[in-house]
Amino acid sequence: MKQSQQKKQDIYKAKQACAKSGSSWNEELQLCIDFHNQRGIIYGDCQKRYGIYVYPEGNRYEGYWKNGKRHGNGIYTWINGDKYNGAWKKNKKNGKGTYTFDSGAKYIGRWKEGKKQGRFTYISSTGDVTKQKWKNGIKIN
Repeated sequence: MKQSQQKKQDIYKAKQACAKSGSSWNEELQLCIDFHNQRGIIYGDCQKRYGIYVYPEGNRYEGYWKNGKRHGNGIYTWINGDKYNGAWKKNKKNGKGTYTFDSGAKYIGRWKEGKKQGRFTYISSTGDVTKQKWKNGIKIN
């Protein structure tokens, strides 16, 4: 299937999901706006495929979804500028990923059920590198 045909199908499906939810479709922006539940702006399929969701507080997730939850690879950006780019499972960081602070400092490693787990590399905003070990979100070295 050609890419343009796939995009048309994705937009058609997004419009259907938008109408089903009682929300308003913005044709110009290709966005589903859900004012009723005050859940932000949805683009694509945030139930079981790829989509972009902007939360009411301004945080944003762009990536894959399963059963309406962040699941698969995606990027979550907080309004303070922090960002997580990596794997998700059931709305939690789960698997390999990078958490980058607004300052530029970052953690690179694996998460399990939203918590740091195993070996991590911490890179400070000045470029200093530290190797760390974590278990259940607690630093052990």
